[in-house]
Amino acid sequence: MTRLSQSPFDEDDADSVLGQGSQRNDTLSVQPNSARQVNRSKAPGQSSFTLTTLFQIVTGCCVFFAVLQASPLFAILGTIILTPAIVRTAIASDVYLQKGIRFTVYQRFRYFFESTGLTVVSLFFSAAAFSIISLCFGLFSAIFAVLMGLPSMAQDIAFVGTVCGMIWGGTAGLIVFGWCIRNWYTVAAIEAYEEKLSNPETVN
Repeated sequence: MTRLSQSPFDEDDADSVLGQGSQRNDTLSVQPNSARQVNRSKAPGQSSFTLTTLFQIVTGCCVFFAVLQASPLFAILGTIILTPAIVRTAIASDVYLQKGIRFTVYQRFRYFFESTGLTVVSLFFSAAAFSIISLCFGLFSAIFAVLMGLPSMAQDIAFVGTVCGMIWGGTAGLIVFGWCIRNWYTVAAIEAYEEKLSNPETVN
């Protein structure tokens, strides 16, 4: 009776269940390959903070405190120069991670030393703009005092003009430094720099 009461579609159901099981196995076997092709720029929670970065931060802090104890002025100057270099290197590392490219040790050191040089150049341009504008204001003030028939007050007027020029010079220095940051220290600048390295014919 149990043999006769069995539905004729049971065997088809068993086959469909087996087919579904094999399809699940196929999807499970495909998942590791497809996971490698995931775009990390769209995946939430991805970070470029690695154990190597942690070691670099700890090493940098140890060196900073050692230099600070030996020479506080040198430590402050080193911090002003090296902090933008570290930030630019971190931005480059994140750009590489977003594109799924491995950021090698050679590239890390290359970016760090290039960033250090660019920081020195940025500070030099800013200081040059500050100094030139300040001196020009002082010089023009002294010449104006002489032309107005006040040669005895030329020195005092030149001092006042230099102080006023320092205000405008500081503004110009900040503008120049901001321009350098925009062209060298942003994600767009890093991507444009990498594109020039990969396609050197586009530079001309």
